[in-house]
Amino acid sequence: MAITVYSDKDFKGAFARLGPGTYSGDDLRGSSSDLNNDISSVRVGAGTIAVLVDGYAVDAAGSGSRVLVGPAEVADLSAIGMDDRVSSVRVIEFRPVAESRRAAATVYDGYGATGRRSDLDTGDYSGARLAGGEVKLPGDRIVSLAVEPNTVVVIYAGADFESSMDAAVVAGPVIVADLNRLGFGGRVRSIRVLAGELPHHHALPPPPRARAQQAQHQMNDNDLTWLPTTSGTDNDSTGPTIYVVQPTERRRPSPDARLFLLIALFIIVVAFAAFMSGQIAKSPAEKRAAEANIGLQGAVPLAVTAALMS
Repeated sequence: MAITVYSDKDFKGAFARLGPGTYSGDDLRGSSSDLNNDISSVRVGAGTIAVLVDGYAVDAAGSGSRVLVGPAEVADLSAIGMDDRVSSVRVIEFRPVAESRRAAATVYDGYGATGRRSDLDTGDYSGARLAGGEVKLPGDRIVSLAVEPNTVVVIYAGADFESSMDAAVVAGPVIVADLNRLGFGGRVRSIRVLAGELPHHHALPPPPRARAQQAQHQMNDNDLTWLPTTSGTDNDSTGPTIYVVQPTERRRPSPDARLFLLIALFIIVVAFAAFMSGQIAKSPAEKRAAEANIGLQGAVPLAVTAALMS
């Protein structure tokens, strides 16, 4: 349940054997040298998923990342565009099972697991299959994702699971409220849904979101709040610390506060108008006429302000 990375092509040179976990920068130290940005071949054992990342943000793996599902080996990482580019590695122990699971994952065209949805059973979903009559949700419209327990979803930027294109892994139970967090907003082209056990899932960095509440409005990055929570049922406080992304409440003045502000603004406007009218008027008749127009003078800005605050 591990991978071996090598500094040279064809599994030669300095090497390091990596068990389940995440490795970045100085963690990638081989038998005789530093392997950071110096990995040219890799072997992935059975029951293992490897994520190779060009950069140090493993969770935002959409810009320069590859996913290899073991058993697999790549004798020359230039074949997948990653030779001497790997700065981070995530190793996931995954024990696949042969059973077919219905609705193992769900994809949505709305943020926060909202909008049009389609349930995915275990299996492979190419770009054509996502857009076809079975799923009816093209990959470029998928913006959020829910994954059931004991399920791993691999999302690809290639329409046919190309290992030479960006990919990311999402391990359940989790809801990714916004795939932009993984660098895959509007970039999903194919999906692989795998059933199995994740014995070391707790050793991995926290996933973007787990069991998040559904958003009540369309969200963007400025509307997301990251809160620590725990996995399990609602009443279960045990389990690994994970992260919930939920809509940030948009605070607006209460109706009473709005009314108070409107009244205060109206008084200020009327007082200013009266003052100016008294300064400008040259005769008692003009002064009386100006005072009669005070209400009209204050009504226009008051209406504009009310409209802006609604």
